[in-house]
Amino acid sequence: MQFRFRDLRRKEVININDGCRLGLVADLDLRAPEGQVIAIENDFFGHTVDVAGLVTGGDLIAQLRGRDLGERLLIPVNMLRHGGDVFLDDVRVSGVERELGLPVTVVDQDGFDLLDAMLGRSNHSFS
Repeated sequence: MQFRFRDLRRKEVININDGCRLGLVADLDLRAPEGQVIAIENDFFGHTVDVAGLVTGGDLIAQLRGRDLGERLLIPVNMLRHGGDVFLDDVRVSGVERELGLPVTVVDQDGFDLLDAMLGRSNHSFS
C-alpha cells in the first residue's frame, strides 16, 4: 500500500485491542531510528568469505574496538552457533560486550525483527 502523509488526514484510527474508533489522524509523530552499518572483513576465514554466519567474535572486536558505536551493537543471530551465545571462534557475546564496552543485541533474521531492535523493542540479549 502506498500513500502520502497528507492522505493520512482522511484515515480513521482504530484501536486494535478493542476495535473502538479513536477518530481521524490529526497529527503524526514519527521516531526514525538512527544508526550505522559497518562492514566487517573476515580475517578468520579469509577476505573472500562474505557471509554473516562466518563472522567471528574476534573479527568484531578487532575491527570495532575504539570506534564510536553508539549505545549498542546489533548483530544477526546467524553469527552465533545454533541456540547459543558463542561465535565460531569460541568468543562469547559477553566477551564482545566486555571488549567493546557496550551491550550486544542479537537480532533474528527478519527485517521486522531488525526494525524492532532498532526501535528498542524486545530481542535477544545475553547480558
